[in-house]
Amino acid sequence: MKRSHPEIFSSPETKILSPLMKAMRGIKEGNVREALDRETIDPIAGIGIARLDKDPVEINGVKYKFFGARILPSTAEEPPYVKPHLHEQRTKDGDHELYLFYDDIELNLGTVASDPVKGVEYSKPIICKQGDIINIPANIVHSARNPNKDRPADFVFCCPEEELQSGKVVDNHLKNTSEGGNRIMYDKFLPKHYPQAQ
Repeated sequence: MKRSHPEIFSSPETKILSPLMKAMRGIKEGNVREALDRETIDPIAGIGIARLDKDPVEINGVKYKFFGARILPSTAEEPPYVKPHLHEQRTKDGDHELYLFYDDIELNLGTVASDPVKGVEYSKPIICKQGDIINIPANIVHSARNPNKDRPADFVFCCPEEELQSGKVVDNHLKNTSEGGNRIMYDKFLPKHYPQAQ
């Protein structure tokens, strides 16, 4: 089956990022799920996040740390999705987020629209399968949704830790204000097919 957005599955940076991919493959799924069982929902990201006991990996001078994440079932009262956000590019070579999925997840990618009323223009959803590793470059708006009604969807991701720090709302977007932070939230601009966007 031909995938949309094949570049996020096999990108020019794959060779550079291979140490991160290898490290993620070496994380035991059971340990991640147990760590997530002890976590609550992060109010900014909209999901459960657990810092994993694994040494960081340095790529082009940037230290990447590893985290487990959990999206609630689609029938949960809390939002069953990662709130849309992007990470601004900070380094010459760009920053990346890598995801390794333990469950099937719907991924939505978008670009910030030139018309501020539109907010974010999304492309068609991508279904990421169990075992997929994807690379999301800087400056791409992304949100992941759990299509399952009866169970959470778990995954591992890695990024510079400061990308998870708090921020404040700027022009209806949440912009990270901590030193070195670069996350901007677009949670007012959900993909139109999300029930919560209706």
